[in-house]
Amino acid sequence: MNPSQIRTLYDAMTKGGFNLLEMSTPFSRLRLFVPMQNKVFEQPSPSESEPSPVPTVIKRTEVISERVGIFSFKAPLEPGVVLKKGQILGIIKGISIQDQVIAPCNGKITAVHIRNGEIVEFGKLLFTIEADEKILR
Repeated sequence: MNPSQIRTLYDAMTKGGFNLLEMSTPFSRLRLFVPMQNKVFEQPSPSESEPSPVPTVIKRTEVISERVGIFSFKAPLEPGVVLKKGQILGIIKGISIQDQVIAPCNGKITAVHIRNGEIVEFGKLLFTIEADEKILR
């Protein structure tokens, strides 16, 4: 596979929202990983006839691993913990590199999908955060 073909695959992956592609032929094997920005999901507001005690828009951010290595928490984290944008959540230690996992936004942890000392792969979901720009301003 030539560089032009790989670039075409990369462009198709980014436009289609995919971050991992694995291909094999009898003569070669290709694994292409595209680091994606943290995903933000918006919940649609309920219809006018339905009263809702919760906010009409909930932004959920998923923090994913951009490295392969062993994950270590910087401090104990669990659902309900309030975070500030830029706060260090943990560290991924690879063979020759150490990378920090940083909170992409202000908010509150709603789920922890990783254990201390667990080996992580590219694209593994680490944390789910309910984003709130009013927290810790």
